[in-house]
Amino acid sequence: MKNILIKQNYYMIVSGVKVEHYSYSFYKKKGIGIEFDKEKLGNKVSRMFLEEQQKMIFELLGDIKRKKILDIGAGTGRLSISLAKAGTIVTASDASNEMLNLAKIKAKKENVKIKFKIANAHNLPFDNSEFDVVISIRTLMHVVNWRKVLAELCRVSKKDLIIDFPPKSGFAFSDPLFLGIKKIFVNNTQNYKVFSIKEIKKELLKNNFIIIDIKKQYVLPLFLHRAVNSVFFSRAVEGFLRNLGLTYLFGAPILMKSRKIVYK
Repeated sequence: MKNILIKQNYYMIVSGVKVEHYSYSFYKKKGIGIEFDKEKLGNKVSRMFLEEQQKMIFELLGDIKRKKILDIGAGTGRLSISLAKAGTIVTASDASNEMLNLAKIKAKKENVKIKFKIANAHNLPFDNSEFDVVISIRTLMHVVNWRKVLAELCRVSKKDLIIDFPPKSGFAFSDPLFLGIKKIFVNNTQNYKVFSIKEIKKELLKNNFIIIDIKKQYVLPLFLHRAVNSVFFSRAVEGFLRNLGLTYLFGAPILMKSRKIVYK
């Protein structure tokens, strides 16, 4: 019997243990892609957040033309499409067929070439070092076995890996109270794991990767910015907090670039 089995009702069975964390069944719902985009892009502050995060990702990537890139947890294809437009060879992978179906429609509309692949991040159907760069955004925090997933991301990357995660140091994520408050504002809030840079660094080293760059985005939780729904407010407040040095200390999510160690 396989170690990981997808089940209904928001559960996964891992080594015989029922785990309530990564909602595979939720993302199988008909029309979930449209619903997802409406939530993420329907609010001007949410759009600003995604645009700023994508800008940071491209800054971390550097020169990527003709690079072979894997986007894990690609969802409805927002980042994959931008990568394809930048001249990369993109594979967009996700556990949800519904999400990728919408990504295919959007890619066709934008006239970009992307390879799509349904896959479970715990057991990727790719060869060792198959991609120049592997990117996984808003995925690690939701998976059942994050160490296994991180090892898989490292395995299929030939050189670089970019991930994001909510840090334990961030005001927006560290206290369970924030999750409870968020659920008041956002009905479909899912549970997630928070990480320390130290534990991520440790797992990366186990897989022969070292951290080479880190970027942090917001101090205040995003759902509060969404509730205010003012780009001016968000930029002014976060700019003020950044100038005070608080983004460096408490910014979230963390965008992290790591690189494979090459032994000569």
